[in-house]
Amino acid sequence: MEKIGLIGTGIMGYPIAQNLLKAGYPLTIYTRRENINNEFREFGASIASTPAELAAKSSIIFLIVNNSDDVTELLYSTNGIVSGAAPGTIIADMTTTDPEFSKSIAKRLTDDQIEFLDAPISGGALGAQNAKIVVMVGGKKEAHERCLPVFESISHKVVYMGASGSGQSVKLIHNQLSFTTFFAVCEAVILGEKIGLSADAMIDVFNHGTARSFATEVRFPKFILKNKFDMGVPFSTAFKDISLARKLRQTTKVNFPISSWVYRYMKYCMDRKAEKDDLSTMMLKMRDILGRVKSFM
Repeated sequence: MEKIGLIGTGIMGYPIAQNLLKAGYPLTIYTRRENINNEFREFGASIASTPAELAAKSSIIFLIVNNSDDVTELLYSTNGIVSGAAPGTIIADMTTTDPEFSKSIAKRLTDDQIEFLDAPISGGALGAQNAKIVVMVGGKKEAHERCLPVFESISHKVVYMGASGSGQSVKLIHNQLSFTTFFAVCEAVILGEKIGLSADAMIDVFNHGTARSFATEVRFPKFILKNKFDMGVPFSTAFKDISLARKLRQTTKVNFPISSWVYRYMKYCMDRKAEKDDLSTMMLKMRDILGRVKSFM
């Protein structure tokens, strides 16, 4: 059985680590948070004091961190993963990053006989808790096939996309579409509110008609209509993803105006210090933008 290492026990990584243990995989984690270490000791995981130690104990390593800088530091810093990993180790990076970054890291790790998969995920915290995330994989097919049983223990769908970078590319396109749909629902609900319709009733109609989506079925009922606004997606993370998607669009030299407006909405909010806000608060921000900022359009 593969020995799994995992770094990144946040909103997504914590339940993924739990599901790996439930599936019976030997698991080692690395984190600087002692409370998390104590919790996972009780769950039966091993605790590493450095990324290198984790790598030495693992045949497959999952990274679920914030950005490419975090990935680079974990790989190449003193006592980093590369210094402890044996030839044949597979690193599956579930962080959402630039596809070009994934390509460059995969090529660089070849010299160390380490395989690198870009394997970003979607499904949110609820999906991670219920082992119902989607895993999008780019990299060598042989490495993917070796990881497939492990991926399947934490997800309900694994899609092999092709060469290095292709997993990240589809994740950025996926998130662009997800954000666009969510923002469109926000605008639709605001329009209805302006003419006196109930938001709850509108979402009910959308979910029984052709306008239903993840935004109408999950985001609005669970986080917005109940005024919780705690979806677990920081605005800074969403803006990073839409910015990377914008960079990807620019490589095509084709104009994508709908997606560009989503970026513009997010940048407007980020310029006003929204980085720590939950993405679900976009509904509140859009009410303000559309009701007050006459020059926005």
